[in-house]
Amino acid sequence: MKNNRQSPLSSTALRKPGHHLRKTIQKKTLYVLFFLFGPVCLYVGAILGAVGIVCIPYFYLVITGVFLIYFFIIRKWERKQRVECQKLELGLEGEVFVGEFLNSCKAENNWYILHDFQTNNGNIDHIIIAPQGVFTVETKAVSQLENESTIFYDCERVQTENRNIDSPLQQAKAEAAYLSEYIRQKLTMNLFVQPIVNYPGWKLQLCSGKKLDECAVWVCFTTGIPKVICSQPKKLSVEEQTRIYNFLASESQI
Repeated sequence: MKNNRQSPLSSTALRKPGHHLRKTIQKKTLYVLFFLFGPVCLYVGAILGAVGIVCIPYFYLVITGVFLIYFFIIRKWERKQRVECQKLELGLEGEVFVGEFLNSCKAENNWYILHDFQTNNGNIDHIIIAPQGVFTVETKAVSQLENESTIFYDCERVQTENRNIDSPLQQAKAEAAYLSEYIRQKLTMNLFVQPIVNYPGWKLQLCSGKKLDECAVWVCFTTGIPKVICSQPKKLSVEEQTRIYNFLASESQI
């Protein structure tokens, strides 16, 4: 019998902050659970063999071999997955934190906000469509070592007092360039998109002798993003903002 039911919703919801990371964590967790289920099956098989339900020559030898393979190979993979999940969870917390903060700023600053915008090569964590222009925000949640609290930026490198840290400057530039070209092709608007990299929870110190807006990529602490953007001259009318947002929102549904 044919099912004629359909959703009453005319459109799907927009992506929330960290949508892509949340899906990735769910998949990795399922993989880990699947491989952890392996020993349970082996124990059941061993019990069946012990009570005589399963009588196969060299059965226990096979079981021992499988256990060795599991504990020396699969367990190593499983531990690696757990470490990766911990890093992804930190990244997810960072994206959600920044996304909620940006959402709280949009009414006051006349912003439109989109999260987790998918591109051909990944995703853009956040897009801000402001009177001052369009900005991409790449969020990097980096754990702090003891006595670390400040990030130093010289327009080319990102580091703390003790170490260089993960710096997606080239990735941020590529995301902004992609979005600029995408808007140009689809909306015939020549618009520069400014890339921003944000490290939630860190303080920031610019140490190049330059002003931040002289750097190709802006590195900002989270609560400083509105101030940095609002210090720029206005470039977009309300109509242009709305047009860009409506188009990108139609491309950013779940």
